[in-house]
Amino acid sequence: MSAESPSCGACHKQGSDTLKHCSRCKNEAYCSTECQTQHWPTHKAHCKRPNYILKFHLCPGTITDPPIWRTLSCPADATFQALHKALQIAFGYASIHTYDFRIKDMEAERQLEEEDSDITNYIMRMSNAIGDVEQQYVGARSFLRIVDPDTMKYIDRMHMGSRRHKETPEKMANRLKLHQVLDDPSYRDAPLQYEYDFGDCWEHQMTHMSRADNATDCFQCTDGEGHGVAEDVGSTDGWKNLKRAYRNQRPNKEQREKMKWFESFTTNMDPKGLGNGRDKVWPKVEINSRLEKMVGK
Repeated sequence: MSAESPSCGACHKQGSDTLKHCSRCKNEAYCSTECQTQHWPTHKAHCKRPNYILKFHLCPGTITDPPIWRTLSCPADATFQALHKALQIAFGYASIHTYDFRIKDMEAERQLEEEDSDITNYIMRMSNAIGDVEQQYVGARSFLRIVDPDTMKYIDRMHMGSRRHKETPEKMANRLKLHQVLDDPSYRDAPLQYEYDFGDCWEHQMTHMSRADNATDCFQCTDGEGHGVAEDVGSTDGWKNLKRAYRNQRPNKEQREKMKWFESFTTNMDPKGLGNGRDKVWPKVEINSRLEKMVGK
């Protein structure tokens, strides 16, 4: 027996060839604009954009053994500031540094990388970033930069000039919703990157995996791998050295001090350390418990 063909949500006329789905929720379909308009008072109560399934991979190719990544189901109407908070929870950061999201212009990135291959050019560019950070623009051009609205994190302000470009538009993360960027066809296929801590430069490559079948009001971590990195550990090299200390059967004095720092003093300390394979452990249940409490924040 053949399956019943889809029908218009208003007049119930069947015909999959002529029906067009609601552009927001993608669930209801209509045979005409008139039918969609007629049905809107009924439909609007449950018309919600489905969640995005987004994967964030921390420094791929550099952080391995194990890699560190998280996949999140993200409400389409959430702001980028809310996404930042969710990522802080998912990766185990302490939220003490600033951040941004960038929709990267890869042609501009390659051009800057080529220019920086001349060490003299690189030194001059970085020296130009010193001074009044509000006046410095020496970073790579991007299609869009979404910035941290909290300007009080002065520890990262010295790096601002190296991230800005005069031709890059900037928008505040608390005023921009995910669907305003992720559904914008002008950004299609352009890579999006989340970076936290402009000193250690924790770059998270974002991949838009799919859309969920439903819409929720909260974030959820659906998958992942690897223990989160330590705050202020000294970027990727520092993280490698910390893991090396735990894997050393006879750690030297410097390594013992580093392990003690990680277990007792860093802002996202882990008293259990990274020994006995704990560098592969990540607390999915705890993460989702904290993400659930983010609703409405």
